[in-house]
Amino acid sequence: LEGLGPALDAAGYEVLRTPLIATRARRDPASVDRARGLLGCAWLLVTSRSTVEAWRELGLPWAGEAAGEPTSGPDGAAPDAPPRPRIGAIGPKTAAALADAGARVDLIADPATAHGLAAAFLRHPDARGPVGLPQGNRARPDLAEALGGAGLEVRTAVVYDTVAQPWSGVDAPSDTGPGASPEGAHDAAGSGAANDAAGSEGADAVAGVGAPEPESDAVPDAIVLASPSALEALPASVARAARLVALGPTTAEAIRAHGYRAVTADDPDPASVVRAVARALDASGPAAPRAAAARPATDRPAPEETA
Repeated sequence: LEGLGPALDAAGYEVLRTPLIATRARRDPASVDRARGLLGCAWLLVTSRSTVEAWRELGLPWAGEAAGEPTSGPDGAAPDAPPRPRIGAIGPKTAAALADAGARVDLIADPATAHGLAAAFLRHPDARGPVGLPQGNRARPDLAEALGGAGLEVRTAVVYDTVAQPWSGVDAPSDTGPGASPEGAHDAAGSGAANDAAGSEGADAVAGVGAPEPESDAVPDAIVLASPSALEALPASVARAARLVALGPTTAEAIRAHGYRAVTADDPDPASVVRAVARALDASGPAAPRAAAARPATDRPAPEETA
């Protein structure tokens, strides 16, 4: 979540980092062919910056010529080329990543959640199927179900895998703090930030507060989780020892399903998360105003939104 590190610093917390999440593009021929097949859809709805990066790594363009069709004829026209799929983004951060990749974005959801994207798409005057959903292996079914329930044909392709990293304690303080990544994490929003598992645009971030000492094996007094994937990367002993803060309701639900208590941020923004951290610490007794904010280790921005 962009700005969370400085916000925690300003509140007197120490910000530390630890690797929790990695994403890997699916490079096997079957997965690449399935992803390439989405270029025949009328629309592509993109739910995270991780999707954009994986698509790029797989060498897939964002236009009809991706299927190997000519982009223009001798006269500069391309009468035989398939039409370019229109593109919808779950939020502004994903839209910016698409623009950087050379794609033209036709739709940006607000709010930046799976349900927000479905609603925005269904309101679009040219909403039609088939709709292609490139996504991660942890993608929630919310978006596909909403579109299918509206009578649209939905085609999906997994273009990357979200992989939990072993907990290795906390590293040295970081000036940047947790990094914004919901396929999930997102202008993080609504149903759990930043990742394909969460269903909104945001970051797979983790933040800890009040680590007694910044040692490599120290457990932060509080941990801010931006996605269910980040929760699953934590050892049970760490989750029990720390006070857990959820960036959104989807992550909070996952925390409770594991039998842990959680404080949920009112909104997925730095100020709200800092307030939630304070509530978590107050609810469990006084703690020194020091924090460890752990960022998931992603080789690319963590799933920011998802479906």
